[in-house]
Amino acid sequence: MRWGLRAPVALVAIALSLILISACGGEEEAAWSWDEEPTPETVAVSDSATAKEEACEPMPDCIEVTVDLSRGNAENGMELFEDKGCVACHQVEEDGPGGTIGPLLAGIGDPAGRPMLAAGDDEAAGIPNTPENIWRWVQFPQKIKPGTEMAPQPLTEQEAADLVAYLQTLK
Repeated sequence: MRWGLRAPVALVAIALSLILISACGGEEEAAWSWDEEPTPETVAVSDSATAKEEACEPMPDCIEVTVDLSRGNAENGMELFEDKGCVACHQVEEDGPGGTIGPLLAGIGDPAGRPMLAAGDDEAAGIPNTPENIWRWVQFPQKIKPGTEMAPQPLTEQEAADLVAYLQTLK
């Protein structure tokens, strides 16, 4: 059997593994594994997002909004909605294009007509429909509603603000 490039690649992989194990102390447990639900700290890509590592109550106030939401751009947010695949699960108007796995987003920009965002242990539970809470939901869906089917998306804080600006247009 000829090893060709397999042997050097295998040696490099072993060397990198040993370096990583020694750099991590080799005995400490990893902060997150593929067998666990991801947390905001392990999946969020942001400019300077901060979230407490421990579970926090009351939700969602424990997650600091670290971007000026008034600087969100709705046009960019509409493009992100399509580019990031939000449209695969959500419709923005009843019987409009998009998926039906996620909740209908029509009216999300009207807190008087839609005062709560779904969260908590049952569908009746919720958090107030505010731009800040929409940003928190977009950035950290698993932190706001553990077990939600909404996958965390790698968004910068500005992209999340743009997405919120777009969602605010859905009245």
